[in-house]
Amino acid sequence: MEISFLPSDYVINVVKEDESKTVNESIFLIKALRIRNSLEKSITIKKLHFNLKSGGVSRKEIIYSKEVLTEKAERLKGLLGAIGIKQDSPMGEATRIANAHFVLGQESFWEYAKFTSNHELDPGQEIGYRLEVFRLVSPQLIDEIECTVTYEVEKNTKKETLTIPVKTYENKNDYIFPLKGAWIVWGNWDDTTSHRTMHSQEFGMDFMQYNDDLMIPQVSTTPNEQFKMYKQEVIAIGDGEVVDCFDRAPENPTAPEMLPGEKRAEIAAEHGLVVVASGNHVILKHPNDEYSFYAHLVTDSVMVKKGQKVKQGQVLGKLGNSGTSTGPHLHFQLMAGSSMLTARGLPCQFSNIVDLTGEKITLIQHNRTVVHTVDD
Repeated sequence: MEISFLPSDYVINVVKEDESKTVNESIFLIKALRIRNSLEKSITIKKLHFNLKSGGVSRKEIIYSKEVLTEKAERLKGLLGAIGIKQDSPMGEATRIANAHFVLGQESFWEYAKFTSNHELDPGQEIGYRLEVFRLVSPQLIDEIECTVTYEVEKNTKKETLTIPVKTYENKNDYIFPLKGAWIVWGNWDDTTSHRTMHSQEFGMDFMQYNDDLMIPQVSTTPNEQFKMYKQEVIAIGDGEVVDCFDRAPENPTAPEMLPGEKRAEIAAEHGLVVVASGNHVILKHPNDEYSFYAHLVTDSVMVKKGQKVKQGQVLGKLGNSGTSTGPHLHFQLMAGSSMLTARGLPCQFSNIVDLTGEKITLIQHNRTVVHTVDD
């Protein structure tokens, strides 16, 4: 019996502080879980048990029956069919691999031919599911997830346990917000149905700005120029080096419509699927192996070149509506590597933002928070 999970080394816990400072709301997740029968005999899974621990002490337990496990596995089949079956055409195969990287951070995890949603596993068969979100309010921070599968083989009940480390992450550099002025944050890490379901985008955010009437004018076929945020300067969050950039992708001329499928296919064939998704973009390498990523910029607005050294606050380009985007905005994320497909996403703290009340904040705590940049 084998249990494996993604991310394969540890999961990152992000903490919301209570106003009393006495308890915390921890939010962390397992991206993918796989249970494989590595025995030479058939087995029957009885239950799946998660035990959340802090300092070796159990803080919360979650138990799934075999019926729940099979329901979760059944829901995975559609996605697995899209990312787990090799395609005949080169473009189809490239798309499959890219989609797998977006979701999992790697080309494969579950073996499609051996995957089943049946809790009875023959030798070599496997079952599993995607996304297990944990939310826990407690004075103690969880530092491990004990995952136990109880199964039966030849009428004997046995257990297999895997311990998954849970860690918090502190930025290794001082960062400022990538835009100036007041902005609304969309798809923050506490929205576990959005960016956080993806690999490199786990802590990604979209930044948008209200017009002067406190509205975002996104209705059918709204030209980019009607958005106040359009062509706002995007700046480097810290000192670094440009490791990748692109500025030749055409923009989606209106919101919420994107370029026609034929044009997107042409872009994919010529420049790859990263450009299709990100549009015009910049990736910076910062000290201590942290990387920042800025996407959907205006065509020909990128003001830096690959290999160039940049300073914190330096203008990188202009906020636009290129790539997989339904309106002008900046997609931003911090990563542990240079690839927006395979690098792990990291939380990002900013040193120069306040909330609507003027209170200084660093880690943005809530989705749809309005933040404002301030001078130090």
